[in-house]
Amino acid sequence: NEALRDVNLPHGADGAAIASSVVSEALAIGPITALLDDPSVSRVVVNGAAAIFVTRNGVAEASPGRFSGAHAVVAAAHRLLSAAGAAPAEEAAFASGTLADGTYVHAVMPSAGGPNLTIERASAGRSLDELVDGDVLSRNIGRYLAAAVSAGRGVVVGGNHGGARAELMGALVEAGAAGLRVVSVGARLRAANVANIAGGGDEATQVREALKMGADRVVADCTGGGAFAALCAVAGAGGGIVGLAAGSAADALSRLEHQACAATHGG
Repeated sequence: NEALRDVNLPHGADGAAIASSVVSEALAIGPITALLDDPSVSRVVVNGAAAIFVTRNGVAEASPGRFSGAHAVVAAAHRLLSAAGAAPAEEAAFASGTLADGTYVHAVMPSAGGPNLTIERASAGRSLDELVDGDVLSRNIGRYLAAAVSAGRGVVVGGNHGGARAELMGALVEAGAAGLRVVSVGARLRAANVANIAGGGDEATQVREALKMGADRVVADCTGGGAFAALCAVAGAGGGIVGLAAGSAADALSRLEHQACAATHGG
């Protein structure tokens, strides 16, 4: 607080909190520093300097913190992406990278309407038995899906929440492919036998690279339009799991059908 000793602060202002905020923004990643130190936080979304949202224990809520300005959000993005080995070029409109602990960072720069940050923590997730105990799926369905992964079949996991898809895919890998070489595209799984890929081309390209890595099973969480191509690659190899954004099983099949038609007719 030495720097604030001679500063006339507004009545009721907390000098210690202000000093901490200034230091955090200058040396760390501002108001999201504490959020990422909280193990219950799975996602942080920054929409400009004044709007921060956090998902904690599966519940999304607004965070009271804020950045001092757009420049501070951009600086935080650069620090995070540099730590991920994916420092954005000066002219970049978008950038993404994965930190050493599996945390995924995506940034939209001001030139593309930002600054916005999406940070998704890699979660160890629940086991298949824990998902069954939590009534996420029945025990028979859980065993069936794990057996399908073990037998090298192609399994499609649909859902509108990336974290939930990743949790189920991780549980299936743990239950059905524990002793196998697994390469994950986009899902950011944390099992010791999983190698994660993020970036370096579109989803279909990343899946092809995963196959070149000698994967026994490929896991691909496709947030873009690459789910059908990924499913074809997985089916032609040793099997695996493809995740895609969908509200229901029928919706997932419909999306795959549309992508198949687009691929057949050249887009």
